[in-house]
Formats: sequence, C-alpha cells, structure tokens
Amino acid sequence: MSDWQLAKTSEIFAVRDDFGNLIVAVRGTKPTPCYQVLIRLRPERILPPWVEVVWREGGGPCADVVTPYAAHSYPIPFPAADTVTVVTADGHQEVPIQEEPLALAAHALDGGGVTATGYSHTFQFDEAFQNAIDSLPQARPRIPDMLYRITVLETGADIGGFIGLHRMFVTVKRTPR
Repeated sequence: MSDWQLAKTSEIFAVRDDFGNLIVAVRGTKPTPCYQVLIRLRPERILPPWVEVVWREGGGPCADVVTPYAAHSYPIPFPAADTVTVVTADGHQEVPIQEEPLALAAHALDGGGVTATGYSHTFQFDEAFQNAIDSLPQARPRIPDMLYRITVLETGADIGGFIGLHRMFVTVKRTPR
C-alpha cells in the first residue's frame, strides 16, 4: 500500500458504539473525484492505537475538480480511552470519543441524513418518489443490517417559464433508524 498518502481533512468525529468499537468519520475535500479515502489503524503497536486517514488516486481518466468527501471507518476494536489520535496530512490530532447509543452514532456519522429530489413528467407520485430514492447517494451501512428511513420533505410542481416546464417533484431525506 505504498501509494497511499496522508489525506487532508476539515472535520473529524469519533464515537464508541454500543459494542465498545470505535468509529471514526471524516469530511474534507479531495483533489479529484477519483481519489479513494481510507481510515485505518496505524501499524505501530502502541496503546491506545492511532488511526490514520489516507488517500490515493484511482486509475483512469478523471476530471480535475476539487470534490467534497465523507469517509467512515468500519468498527475498530479499541481499548477504553477518552480520545483517539488521528493522523492526517495536517499532523496528529487528539479527537474526543463520544459515547453514544448506536442509532445516534450512525445518525451523526451520516451527517443527520442526506436529501435528493426526484421528478415525474407525467405527475405520477410513485415515479417521482422512486426517482428521488434512486438519486440518493449510495449508502454504505457502517453497521451490518443497518436500516434507513426515507421521509418525504416536499412535494410540488415546476410549471411554466420560457421552456414550458411541466413536472412534479418529490424531495426525500434518508436518515439511519
């Protein structure tokens, strides 16, 4: 894994789940959409262990556009501690570990939920609703068998204008349960 480099982050969050495992979540921007971000334990055998945030450029052609990202670790067995040391391109940071029930931890890691809007040009609610669900970013459950709730935030229509717009829209929000 020699092509992995320490990543830049703008926000780091750590939580201990109901099973005593550590989950680290980070947000930031990456140089291109093709960068892969990974959160892993440092190889040094120290207690408590340190976690590092790394990235590498994926192969193939890629747009040269700075892109926001969010990444989450899988649950890491972690000894009882109040903080975790997270190593990034900006150096070492002591991050407090939040003790939260699993549902609240998942909700916090998902940023409080994500939204999307779907459309139907034939004014069919089920078509617009399904289109909105399909437009949500791909969910990677941080916990096996994790459930999500989809809530309708708004339903309406876009009508008129110079181009003669005529469509129904449904905006939904996905949050962990």
